[in-house]
Amino acid sequence: MAKKAIKITCTGAANVPIELIEPLQGALKELSPASAAKLKATILADGFAFPFFVWRDMSDSDGKIRYKTIDGHQRGTVLKQMLDDG
Repeated sequence: MAKKAIKITCTGAANVPIELIEPLQGALKELSPASAAKLKATILADGFAFPFFVWRDMSDSDGKIRYKTIDGHQRGTVLKQMLDDG
């Protein structure tokens, strides 16, 4: 399957690889397979018009920086699925 480019029409303060972003709410929000498929189609057709809002968390005692999604949980889930699918 050929890779498709996702159009991004927004800018944010920084860029963080999607693999480093964790959902702040854990598995609190559910995303049905039908909704995920619809969101994937929308992302491929229209791209992104709004950035993710991410919290840079440095509160853990190990000193490791973690990035947590404040807004964009479902888009993040779908993008990670798309990465897994190639």
